[in-house]
Amino acid sequence: MADDFLDADEDFTMSPRRREADEPDPGKLTANPKVEAKDEDHHEAMQRWNRGWEHDRHNIQRAYADLNFLAGFQWLQELENQRLQDGRPVLTFNRCPQFVRQVTGDMRQMRPAISVVPVDSGADEKIAEIREGLIRHIEDASYATLDVYVDGADSQVACGIGHWEVAGEYGSETDYEQNLVIRTIDDQIGVVWDPDARKKTRTDAMFCFVPVDMTREAYKATYPKYPVNDMGTWDGIYIDYWYDDDRIRVCRYWYKVRAKRKLVKMPDGTIQDVTDDEDARLQYEMQGGIYYERDGFDIYHRMMNGTEFISEPEKWPGRFIPIIPVIGEEVRVGGRIERHGIVRFLADPQRAYNYARSTETEVVGLQPKSPYLGTDENFKDYAEEWDTANVKAWPYLRYTPDPKNGNIAPQRIAVPPVSGGLEVCVQNALADMQGVVGIYASSLGAKSNEDSGIAIRARESQSDTGTYVYMSNFAVAISQTARILNDLIPHYYDTPRTIRILGLDGKSHQVQINQPPPFALEGVTPDMMTDITVGTYDIQMSMGPSYATQREAARTGMADFLKAFPPAAPILGDMFADLQDWPQKEEVRERLQTLLPPPIQAQIAQKDGKPPPPPQEPNPIEMAQAQAEMAKAQGSAQTAQLDVKKKELEVAQQQLVNMRAELELMATQEKINTGRAFDPEKLQQFIADTDSTLQFLADHVAASLEPQEPEETPTAEQPEAEEPEEAAKPTKSASPKIKIEVPVGAAPEVNGGEKPELAS
Repeated sequence: MADDFLDADEDFTMSPRRREADEPDPGKLTANPKVEAKDEDHHEAMQRWNRGWEHDRHNIQRAYADLNFLAGFQWLQELENQRLQDGRPVLTFNRCPQFVRQVTGDMRQMRPAISVVPVDSGADEKIAEIREGLIRHIEDASYATLDVYVDGADSQVACGIGHWEVAGEYGSETDYEQNLVIRTIDDQIGVVWDPDARKKTRTDAMFCFVPVDMTREAYKATYPKYPVNDMGTWDGIYIDYWYDDDRIRVCRYWYKVRAKRKLVKMPDGTIQDVTDDEDARLQYEMQGGIYYERDGFDIYHRMMNGTEFISEPEKWPGRFIPIIPVIGEEVRVGGRIERHGIVRFLADPQRAYNYARSTETEVVGLQPKSPYLGTDENFKDYAEEWDTANVKAWPYLRYTPDPKNGNIAPQRIAVPPVSGGLEVCVQNALADMQGVVGIYASSLGAKSNEDSGIAIRARESQSDTGTYVYMSNFAVAISQTARILNDLIPHYYDTPRTIRILGLDGKSHQVQINQPPPFALEGVTPDMMTDITVGTYDIQMSMGPSYATQREAARTGMADFLKAFPPAAPILGDMFADLQDWPQKEEVRERLQTLLPPPIQAQIAQKDGKPPPPPQEPNPIEMAQAQAEMAKAQGSAQTAQLDVKKKELEVAQQQLVNMRAELELMATQEKINTGRAFDPEKLQQFIADTDSTLQFLADHVAASLEPQEPEETPTAEQPEAEEPEEAAKPTKSASPKIKIEVPVGAAPEVNGGEKPELAS
């Protein structure tokens, strides 16, 4: 990586320029007499370096110490040497990495989602999608999410700061055009910034130094025109950081030069930069544009060592220095900034833990080595055996009786039991480590009192809240990376070409950009199709789970929904299959899409940019079955209607019977009361009218229920069969006859006992 970054022939821009502004001051002399006059401004660069280094020196040195502690060098040197001299154990139980991995693991799962949005009238939604997909492809091709961002996050969380960079490079030796890449920086802690910069993104910095330490052999091979022997020891204030017997430090020096921006505001509100194009300015003004100027900066970069510049200045096409810092925690104390990661305050509890465990181990190890108590006379004849009694398993130990102690055998002195204070010290050290970081045992996988999933997630969210500052600053760094890429895309992708873009779901496809139209009018300059160099676009960022986590949640939620509402399965089956991790899920999804209704199939085809599916040809068997079902349904409906009408007629018949009975009863009562009967003619007329009404109702119902014979339409496949003349004319089915019988009851006697004739 260092060799790639420091290649003297590497191009960082597509059209580099020499520096034209800020001519050097003839009165400003370099401190090294061996440096030629062309590098007179090198001394100014070294002064900038020293100013930035002294301002951030304490943070840089402590950050290196934090990484050293994280790597396992956790004992104070004096204490470690003393214990080793005394033969006491010096043990290291490094528990710091698990806390770092807990925070960086959340970052891997909660990577911010970047989106590109159009800003002015010259921007387009489709071009914004292409730019957004191109940024994802650059991240994917650079292994940013798997390598670059991860390295920066590890350094940020551990020691308080990390860095990566955006650069332009050729993909292979045969490529004609450069591509943008994101790559890590070897020494992420040693980057020196303008001490007057205040923003976390350092976009307000006027200069930046990116150091790389090289061996003498690598330096000579890379920069043969700048011999290392000329460095000497010319200035002690700088040379300690740039040169020693084994290494040589070189830096890529980024700096801003003040410049005037020449701009034109067009009638549609778009802003055109005509700083380097006077003809374009005149043309825009003829179209009604308003010319104005603004103060700005041009960005340059060049390589340097501790005594001279070792490359020519090159102009960077973007508006930002393409070095992205990712900050841990910063505390501003007056004019001083104290920066740290989680290891800074883990160090003391970790040292206490190591000391307590080492002492505990030492005490336990001394338990079987309790000494023997006796006189010199007891041991003098068998000194070799007694000297090795604690390291060699003797079957028996001999001794010489001594009358001075009553000829008693030597006795082993009991070692005092292990102090409970050591165990308390160990537990306190563990609790202190969890407390200073804000990550507790339950978040590290230990079993806790929480049983339900909600309680467990609540405890985990408490730990996430305690370390959210790292995740937030990490998101700011990624957002700034996307903003730099969005700013550089018009400069690196300004020619007709085919590029690969990446969707939010991780699927990639190719698109053509900056393509001329298929035809154009003579004398009219046509606008390019999918021109990604036109318009102003901005970056929006949202925090949330990664796409893989979102897909897993969607799969679980959709499965629960389909269980609760199974009728939705035919409509959502293809989407549910697409969320699976099966090897042949694409084939399953495509097969399920063929079962979708035609309107949904057309909608999917339009979204994928494919022609709509052709209409399906009717299936003869299915058509015949449908016609049969329809005829059956019609017959059932007619039968039901007929049953209803029959019921209505039966009711009417019963009502008529009731009426006749009432009339007979009324006639009888009248004869009893008055002694004379009803007028037989009127009674007979009334009954006749009732019968006529009932018969009319029966005929009307029978006519309405008469079935209609369907007309047969012969098909080409099945010609109509010839029928004999007798069967040529279809016979009309007889309509159902409804007969209403009115029983003849006993009629009242009329005119001397004669009964009136009642119609039946």
